[in-house]
Amino acid sequence: MAGAGAGGARRNRRTAGAWRVVAPALAFFLLATAPLGGGEACGPGTARAAPPRVPVLFANISRAGSDGWPVPRHAVSATGLRVDGEIMVKLQDLAQVLGAKVEGSGRMYQASRNGQTVRFYVDSPAIHYTTSYTITDPVGGRSIDYTHSWDGRAEAPTRLIDGQPWVSLNTAALALGALLVRYNPRARRAEVYDWRVFYTRPLSDPNIYVTGGPWLDSWEANAALNVSPNFRIGLDNLWDSGATDPSYLHQLKISASTLQSMENVLALTGIYFTPTNAFRSWSYNQELEGSWSRSYHMRGRAFDGGNGDLYRAAYADLRGKSRQPIDAESFWQTRNPRSRTGLYEIEKMPVGESVWLHGQREPGTDVANYGP
Repeated sequence: MAGAGAGGARRNRRTAGAWRVVAPALAFFLLATAPLGGGEACGPGTARAAPPRVPVLFANISRAGSDGWPVPRHAVSATGLRVDGEIMVKLQDLAQVLGAKVEGSGRMYQASRNGQTVRFYVDSPAIHYTTSYTITDPVGGRSIDYTHSWDGRAEAPTRLIDGQPWVSLNTAALALGALLVRYNPRARRAEVYDWRVFYTRPLSDPNIYVTGGPWLDSWEANAALNVSPNFRIGLDNLWDSGATDPSYLHQLKISASTLQSMENVLALTGIYFTPTNAFRSWSYNQELEGSWSRSYHMRGRAFDGGNGDLYRAAYADLRGKSRQPIDAESFWQTRNPRSRTGLYEIEKMPVGESVWLHGQREPGTDVANYGP
């Protein structure tokens, strides 16, 4: 795939170059519906009888396992319930692990994280998603406020159980920006993978994100929607375009800081470019040879695109007045306190081969790969 970026792969320069699809398609699926145990399912509203319990594992990602699924890291467990065939989780438990804040009472509750707010309505499967952020147009020299609101529908209605709101695990976690939700039949548990999970104390991330996917109504209609002055969700390849399961096709997570850097690169070079890709789902990232299993593309803080002109301009910006940027293995990190791009690091490109710009935004990771 000519011009495709490295995807945040932690690799040496011998493997640099365009990616190709090598792995077989992963069979992604939503949470299994077969009950894990006995018990009477509760109807809408307050539960009449205790439904079956389901273990739920919240985890960061260590690497890809031999089966193609993530290997859990820094994991913490909670107890979910299977209600009318769907796996539910207490909203407060979900929020605590993912670093969200819960508010509400009566018939409406909401969870807020990283600038996103997701509302849930008791006895209804409806959800409402909102995010707001500001982008500075470096060409026009003005700040533009963006607010995106979408409605969606969960697999099951939100329910009050013992006075606490319980929500559909799959929809709620993905709406808040989790990368992946799956049911692991071998371990007999639900699994949620999110970059902020660090046992019971979520990692800090100051970024505001735009997230979305098929769980939102008429999501495909947002392809031409601008999320910054010059970049659109679908037509500029910001959302995932290679998921092997339609449940994750066109999944989106991208930080406002990444959008800002894309605008800054455009203004710095005068080159209007269409990214090769920005966000990648787990399955798509797994299909790309050499792509790091903890890629910044899956975190929502990376983009690929352009040509050697963009790469050289970004390199000069990160270098500043020094001879070169900070050498960080297969990446160049900024040492310019007055950087115009705002990029944290760019991937090194080999001399004499196809060159493009792979840019990333903070927070970064240390040698142990900590960081959201």
